[in-house]
Amino acid sequence: MASTKEPDCLKFISPVLKTAKEFAKRDPVITYYCNVYAIQKSLAHLGKKRPKEADLFLLGMMDQVETMKKQLVGEEAVTSDIVAQAHVENKALQLFTYADNEDRAGRFGKNVVKAFYTAHILFEVVSQFGELSGEVEERQRYAKWKAAYISRCLKDGQTPVAGPVGGEEEMGGEMGASGAGGVPAVGGDGGGAGGPAVGFGTMGGAGGPAV
Repeated sequence: MASTKEPDCLKFISPVLKTAKEFAKRDPVITYYCNVYAIQKSLAHLGKKRPKEADLFLLGMMDQVETMKKQLVGEEAVTSDIVAQAHVENKALQLFTYADNEDRAGRFGKNVVKAFYTAHILFEVVSQFGELSGEVEERQRYAKWKAAYISRCLKDGQTPVAGPVGGEEEMGGEMGASGAGGVPAVGGDGGGAGGPAVGFGTMGGAGGPAV
């Protein structure tokens, strides 16, 4: 993680950086790929004409990503695209399945909101390996919506509707047919192992599972 808080111009990566920090001790591979994705997203969003404070922050992140890569040198998830994608996606699916099962059972709480929202972030992080499958993309959208919906209900003192509001069709296609608990892990080849090379040249200048 960067040693200083992200500047205002990079607030859009705050959720990913927060997720990276949460996994730092329990799963550094997740932290590594969250940070790589945050850098990618920042560079793509801001382009070459970045504010100086953005460059300084991203340079610090790049240094830390390179340090982490050396520390994780023995991890296959840092050297294999397929293993890396499966690692991040499996964690997202684990959190999604836990949250979906709790939600369908009518057990609502902050842990369920947190699990849905973190699953949404990790599904987004998976996109660094290539375009998401339709099934994964559907889960990502559903997890984001469900986290916001349950959170809003709890805040307003209302009881959320368990499962997809409006029935299984709201989850779309295969998800509605099989149920989230039967979702298989999705692997696949993507970008370069451990994400694309990140270095100074890229800058163009200066209650449930643990989450």
